[in-house]
Amino acid sequence: MERKTTWELLGVYMDHFGERLPIAQMCVTDSELREILIKALLENKKYKLNIPKGCIV
Repeated sequence: MERKTTWELLGVYMDHFGERLPIAQMCVTDSELREILIKALLENKKYKLNIPKGCIV
């Protein structure tokens, strides 16, 4: 997985979990996004975006 681009990892995530990662609501660098994707795929757990109550997305 380390050799795949971030774009390719996003595709693998979408194929595996059947939904997109909510990257529009995330404020992360490319390397942080890669870490999130790799961790989610290795642990076989969807990434859960924690939005504080009262925030408008």
